[in-house]
Amino acid sequence: ADELLKAIIQKYGRPPNILVNSAGILSASSTLDMTPEFLQRMLDVNLKGTFFTSQAVCRELSAAKLPGAIVNFSSVAVRTNAPGMAAYTASKAGVDAITKCMAKDMSQYNIRVNSVQPGWIDTPLTAALAAQSDRKEAWTNRLATKRIGQPQEVAELIVFLSSDRASYINGSNISIDGGF
Repeated sequence: ADELLKAIIQKYGRPPNILVNSAGILSASSTLDMTPEFLQRMLDVNLKGTFFTSQAVCRELSAAKLPGAIVNFSSVAVRTNAPGMAAYTASKAGVDAITKCMAKDMSQYNIRVNSVQPGWIDTPLTAALAAQSDRKEAWTNRLATKRIGQPQEVAELIVFLSSDRASYINGSNISIDGGF
């Protein structure tokens, strides 16, 4: 994250004032079969990657006395108890927790931090899950909207949270899940 951030600052002469932490992995392992390496990888990518990328941007923005907005990807999984999802759910619950704490820490610098909690969104990742089982139909039937969400719907929420129109939204974990 530090090298990329340095390259951005060198090219544009300032740090980015908007950061969207969307990198993440999703994999399942039962409680009995989970290895320390499996859990560590989930935490490294989903939680530590989000934290340290945000930290690097916050350091640059605060030093330059520039406002900013950070949007972290969490998941609706933080409100479920799906089998085999303990590592993923823990990593995303951690994202929600650091979002709230970081929002409090960074508010004095006019840097807002929020997270989005997507439900089932039509992406290659969820398409692969749906192909492996009858999960898609079962999930859709649980939703008030009775349909899978589209990436554009999540993108529009992120654009809003990144804008000045969302200036009073800080430290929030916002679900976009079709009424799960």
